[in-house]
Amino acid sequence: MKQIALLFVLFITAHTYAENIDITDTSKNNPELFPFIGKVEGNRVNIRSGPNVNFEILTQLLNGGRVTVLEEKAGWYRITPPEGIKLWVHGDFVLEGKITAYSVNVRSGPGTNSSIVTQVEKGEPVNVLAIENGWVAISPPQGAYAWVSSGFVEYEMLLSEYSSQIAEKIEMDEKKKKINELLVNAEDKERLELYKPLDEADIGSVIKLYDHIIDSYPDTEGAITSKNRVAALTELKEKEKKDKALVEIEPDNTEVKMPEIIVISEIKEDQTKEPEPVDNKNNNNKILGNIKPDNLGLLTFEGKLKELGVVFHRPGSYKLVRNRKKVCILRAGNKNINKFLYMYVRVSGKRINSSNWRVPVLQVIEINEIK
Repeated sequence: MKQIALLFVLFITAHTYAENIDITDTSKNNPELFPFIGKVEGNRVNIRSGPNVNFEILTQLLNGGRVTVLEEKAGWYRITPPEGIKLWVHGDFVLEGKITAYSVNVRSGPGTNSSIVTQVEKGEPVNVLAIENGWVAISPPQGAYAWVSSGFVEYEMLLSEYSSQIAEKIEMDEKKKKINELLVNAEDKERLELYKPLDEADIGSVIKLYDHIIDSYPDTEGAITSKNRVAALTELKEKEKKDKALVEIEPDNTEVKMPEIIVISEIKEDQTKEPEPVDNKNNNNKILGNIKPDNLGLLTFEGKLKELGVVFHRPGSYKLVRNRKKVCILRAGNKNINKFLYMYVRVSGKRINSSNWRVPVLQVIEINEIK
């Protein structure tokens, strides 16, 4: 037991000795090097309230931690207090986060036996962290400093250089944040426009938003993303132009040879077949049989009007449903047909070529409720 106790005393003595001697490079005493950023070398290095081992330990730093060194004094570095340090003032002098008296002592611990680190003046705001036995724990105020043995701190870079790096990082972070905001705005706009029928979507306005990112922030990831989106949207616009060129527009007075007409009462509805278009020029109680809609000028369909729903690149915004099957898709254009939603209606219109859809797509000319 005596040997163990002796070893423990030797360890404490050696550690205390190491804190009191200056084992650093003498070049660090050059005033031109101060202030600088230092890196802690050692595990659980003591940060004290004054420049020797008789002062209280405020906290401990782990290996690799950074400190801002302001000056050197007899083998000790005066540093700005690291994060997490608590200092104390008597509760009689703090009210609603402000000091109420002149030259109030700020101590290293909650008692008059603790060393004075600095003083604060009347009216000065303080950040209250805790209250204990009539004492108030606060964050280190301006003018408070801590001390560390210089043997445990290695010079890393001048404070001015470090501050420049921090400023550059902040600027870069702000730049990334701004680019991200612009991208989100452009993507939201793109999503909104692509919900519309392709010929109604304002693709050009979306491309302008992406072009702004490309011009304002070239050589960034945001610009690369924007270029890819512009290429995709440009291709989409070209497809729209080709689709428009395929749309057949015939005059309303075009005479069309009408095929044979079959009376509804003479046939049974086949639930497995798509409903066929209604003849616009004959009795409304008759339907056309075996007709290719492309051969007609105006097509007429009957059914319940519903919204098509969220579909990308959809050719229209509405659909007609009969017997739980989709009869056709409707493009409203400048027609306000919302008031007919969920009603049974008769719709007349011109067919629009859309090879991607198994049911006809109509540009609405006329719509009426079936009563």
